[in-house]
Amino acid sequence: MEMARLLKLHFATAPNAREVSALVAKLVSLVQTLDKEAAKERAELDRVVIASKREKEILRRKTKAIDLYKNAGTLIPEWKKHRDRGSLSKARKIADKIDGMLQEARINLGRLRRILPRGHAARKEILAQLTQLDKAQFDLRLSMAETEKEATAWKRAELWAAKASYIDPVHPDLVELRDHLMTNRIRYRVSDVTNARGRVSGP
Repeated sequence: MEMARLLKLHFATAPNAREVSALVAKLVSLVQTLDKEAAKERAELDRVVIASKREKEILRRKTKAIDLYKNAGTLIPEWKKHRDRGSLSKARKIADKIDGMLQEARINLGRLRRILPRGHAARKEILAQLTQLDKAQFDLRLSMAETEKEATAWKRAELWAAKASYIDPVHPDLVELRDHLMTNRIRYRVSDVTNARGRVSGP
Protein backbone atom coordinates (compact mmCIF):
# COMPACT_ATOMS: atom_id res chain seq x y z
CA MET A 1 0.00 0.00 0.00
CA GLU A 2 2.92 2.32 0.65
CA MET A 3 4.29 1.55 -2.80
CA ALA A 4 0.89 2.38 -4.36
CA ARG A 5 0.81 5.69 -2.54
CA LEU A 6 4.31 6.58 -3.79
CA LEU A 7 3.39 5.66 -7.38
CA LYS A 8 0.32 7.91 -7.31
CA LEU A 9 2.35 10.80 -5.90
CA HIS A 10 5.21 10.30 -8.34
CA PHE A 11 3.01 10.15 -11.46
CA ALA A 12 0.40 12.66 -10.30
CA THR A 13 1.54 15.27 -12.87
CA ALA A 14 2.52 12.83 -15.61
CA PRO A 15 0.63 13.00 -18.95
CA ASN A 16 -0.65 9.43 -18.42
CA ALA A 17 -1.54 9.94 -14.75
CA ARG A 18 -5.04 8.54 -15.28
CA GLU A 19 -3.70 5.26 -16.69
CA VAL A 20 -1.18 5.02 -13.86
CA SER A 21 -3.93 5.59 -11.26
CA ALA A 22 -6.03 2.86 -12.88
CA LEU A 23 -3.05 0.50 -12.83
CA VAL A 24 -2.36 1.31 -9.18
CA ALA A 25 -6.02 0.71 -8.33
CA LYS A 26 -5.85 -2.73 -9.96
CA LEU A 27 -2.68 -3.51 -8.00
CA VAL A 28 -4.31 -2.41 -4.73
CA SER A 29 -7.35 -4.57 -5.46
CA LEU A 30 -5.11 -7.55 -6.22
CA VAL A 31 -3.17 -7.04 -3.00
CA GLN A 32 -6.38 -6.82 -1.00
CA THR A 33 -7.65 -10.04 -2.57
CA LEU A 34 -4.38 -11.80 -1.80
CA ASP A 35 -4.51 -10.51 1.78
CA LYS A 36 -8.00 -11.94 2.24
CA GLU A 37 -6.94 -15.31 0.84
CA ALA A 38 -3.84 -15.30 3.04
CA ALA A 39 -5.95 -14.49 6.09
CA LYS A 40 -8.23 -17.43 5.30
CA GLU A 41 -5.25 -19.71 4.83
CA ARG A 42 -3.73 -18.52 8.12
CA ALA A 43 -7.03 -19.15 9.92
CA GLU A 44 -7.26 -22.63 8.40
CA LEU A 45 -3.64 -23.34 9.34
CA ASP A 46 -4.29 -22.17 12.90
CA ARG A 47 -7.33 -24.44 13.06
CA VAL A 48 -5.30 -27.39 11.80
CA VAL A 49 -2.51 -26.69 14.29
CA ILE A 50 -4.98 -26.47 17.19
CA ALA A 51 -6.73 -29.66 16.07
CA SER A 52 -3.37 -31.42 15.73
CA LYS A 53 -2.32 -30.38 19.24
CA ARG A 54 -5.66 -31.54 20.62
CA GLU A 55 -5.38 -34.92 18.89
CA LYS A 56 -1.85 -35.35 20.26
CA GLU A 57 -3.11 -34.49 23.75
CA ILE A 58 -5.98 -36.95 23.36
CA LEU A 59 -3.64 -39.73 22.25
CA ARG A 60 -1.11 -38.98 25.02
CA ARG A 61 -3.66 -38.96 27.83
CA LYS A 62 -5.57 -41.94 26.46
CA THR A 63 -2.39 -44.02 26.14
CA LYS A 64 -1.25 -43.02 29.63
CA ALA A 65 -4.62 -43.88 31.17
CA ILE A 66 -4.67 -47.29 29.47
CA ASP A 67 -1.12 -48.06 30.62
CA LEU A 68 -1.92 -47.05 34.21
CA TYR A 69 -5.05 -49.17 34.22
CA LYS A 70 -3.20 -52.21 32.84
CA ASN A 71 -0.30 -51.80 35.29
CA ALA A 72 -2.73 -51.50 38.19
CA GLY A 73 -4.43 -54.68 36.99
CA THR A 74 -1.18 -56.63 37.12
CA LEU A 75 -0.88 -55.82 40.85
CA ILE A 76 -4.39 -56.95 41.79
CA PRO A 77 -3.59 -60.72 42.08
CA GLU A 78 -0.71 -59.98 44.44
CA TRP A 79 -2.91 -57.63 46.49
CA LYS A 80 -5.64 -60.25 46.76
CA LYS A 81 -3.10 -62.88 47.79
CA HIS A 82 -1.84 -60.81 50.73
CA ARG A 83 -5.35 -59.68 51.64
CA ASP A 84 -6.66 -63.25 51.75
CA ARG A 85 -3.66 -64.40 53.78
CA GLY A 86 -4.23 -61.63 56.31
CA SER A 87 -0.95 -59.86 55.52
CA LEU A 88 -2.57 -56.47 55.99
CA SER A 89 0.55 -54.31 55.90
CA LYS A 90 1.52 -55.71 52.49
CA ALA A 91 -2.05 -55.61 51.23
CA ARG A 92 -2.35 -51.96 52.29
CA LYS A 93 0.86 -51.00 50.54
CA ILE A 94 -0.16 -52.64 47.27
CA ALA A 95 -3.72 -51.32 47.52
CA ASP A 96 -2.42 -47.77 47.97
CA LYS A 97 -0.26 -48.21 44.88
CA ILE A 98 -3.12 -49.60 42.80
CA ASP A 99 -5.45 -46.85 43.98
CA GLY A 100 -2.88 -44.19 43.07
CA MET A 101 -2.53 -45.60 39.55
CA LEU A 102 -6.29 -45.76 39.06
CA GLN A 103 -6.68 -42.22 40.36
CA GLU A 104 -4.06 -40.92 37.93
CA ALA A 105 -5.80 -42.77 35.11
CA ARG A 106 -9.07 -41.15 36.20
CA ILE A 107 -7.50 -37.68 36.06
CA ASN A 108 -6.33 -38.28 32.49
CA LEU A 109 -9.67 -39.66 31.34
CA GLY A 110 -11.53 -36.85 33.08
CA ARG A 111 -9.39 -34.32 31.27
CA LEU A 112 -10.13 -36.08 27.98
CA ARG A 113 -13.85 -35.93 28.64
CA ARG A 114 -13.57 -32.15 28.99
CA ILE A 115 -11.46 -31.49 25.90
CA LEU A 116 -13.15 -33.92 23.51
CA PRO A 117 -15.73 -32.26 21.22
CA ARG A 118 -19.24 -33.61 21.72
CA GLY A 119 -19.30 -35.47 18.41
CA HIS A 120 -15.74 -36.85 18.62
CA ALA A 121 -15.40 -40.54 17.75
CA ALA A 122 -13.41 -41.32 20.92
CA ARG A 123 -15.91 -39.76 23.34
CA LYS A 124 -18.03 -42.89 23.83
CA GLU A 125 -14.92 -44.98 24.32
CA ILE A 126 -13.57 -42.59 26.96
CA LEU A 127 -16.89 -42.57 28.83
CA ALA A 128 -16.95 -46.39 28.75
CA GLN A 129 -13.39 -46.52 30.11
CA LEU A 130 -14.34 -44.10 32.89
CA THR A 131 -17.24 -46.35 33.87
CA GLN A 132 -14.95 -49.37 33.89
CA LEU A 133 -12.39 -47.47 35.95
CA ASP A 134 -15.07 -46.34 38.41
CA LYS A 135 -16.07 -49.94 39.08
CA ALA A 136 -12.49 -51.17 39.49
CA GLN A 137 -11.56 -48.39 41.89
CA PHE A 138 -14.80 -48.64 43.88
CA ASP A 139 -14.40 -52.41 44.26
CA LEU A 140 -10.82 -51.96 45.48
CA ARG A 141 -11.75 -49.31 48.04
CA LEU A 142 -14.81 -51.15 49.31
CA SER A 143 -12.87 -54.40 49.61
CA MET A 144 -10.11 -52.67 51.60
CA ALA A 145 -12.71 -51.05 53.86
CA GLU A 146 -14.25 -54.49 54.49
CA THR A 147 -10.83 -56.00 55.13
CA GLU A 148 -9.89 -53.29 57.61
CA LYS A 149 -13.30 -53.67 59.29
CA GLU A 150 -12.68 -57.38 59.82
CA ALA A 151 -9.35 -56.47 61.41
CA THR A 152 -11.16 -53.87 63.59
CA ALA A 153 -8.89 -51.21 62.14
CA TRP A 154 -11.72 -48.69 62.32
CA LYS A 155 -9.89 -45.56 61.22
CA ARG A 156 -8.41 -47.25 58.16
CA ALA A 157 -11.76 -48.84 57.32
CA GLU A 158 -13.49 -45.47 57.52
CA LEU A 159 -10.81 -43.89 55.33
CA TRP A 160 -11.27 -46.49 52.58
CA ALA A 161 -15.05 -46.23 52.90
CA ALA A 162 -14.83 -42.45 52.56
CA LYS A 163 -12.73 -42.86 49.42
CA ALA A 164 -15.27 -45.29 47.99
CA SER A 165 -18.06 -42.79 48.67
CA TYR A 166 -16.45 -40.33 46.26
CA ILE A 167 -17.35 -42.76 43.48
CA ASP A 168 -20.72 -44.14 44.62
CA PRO A 169 -21.96 -42.74 47.96
CA VAL A 170 -25.30 -44.58 47.84
CA HIS A 171 -24.08 -48.06 46.95
CA PRO A 172 -26.04 -50.43 49.27
CA ASP A 173 -22.95 -52.37 50.38
CA LEU A 174 -21.10 -49.17 51.19
CA VAL A 175 -24.05 -47.66 53.10
CA GLU A 176 -24.36 -50.85 55.17
CA LEU A 177 -20.62 -50.90 55.84
CA ARG A 178 -20.52 -47.27 56.98
CA ASP A 179 -23.47 -47.86 59.31
CA HIS A 180 -21.64 -50.84 60.77
CA LEU A 181 -18.45 -48.82 61.22
CA MET A 182 -20.24 -45.97 62.92
CA THR A 183 -22.07 -48.27 65.33
CA ASN A 184 -19.02 -50.33 66.23
CA ARG A 185 -16.73 -47.36 66.68
CA ILE A 186 -19.15 -45.90 69.20
CA ARG A 187 -19.19 -49.20 71.10
CA TYR A 188 -15.43 -49.37 70.94
CA ARG A 189 -14.99 -45.91 72.39
CA VAL A 190 -17.50 -46.50 75.21
CA SER A 191 -16.00 -49.86 76.14
CA ASP A 192 -12.57 -48.28 76.15
CA VAL A 193 -13.59 -45.88 78.92
CA THR A 194 -12.99 -47.66 82.24
CA ASN A 195 -14.01 -44.82 84.52
CA ALA A 196 -17.21 -43.61 82.83
CA ARG A 197 -19.53 -41.32 84.80
CA GLY A 198 -22.72 -39.66 83.75
CA ARG A 199 -22.10 -36.21 82.31
CA VAL A 200 -25.63 -35.26 81.31
CA SER A 201 -28.20 -36.84 83.60
CA GLY A 202 -26.26 -37.27 86.84
CA PRO A 203 -24.32 -34.99 89.24
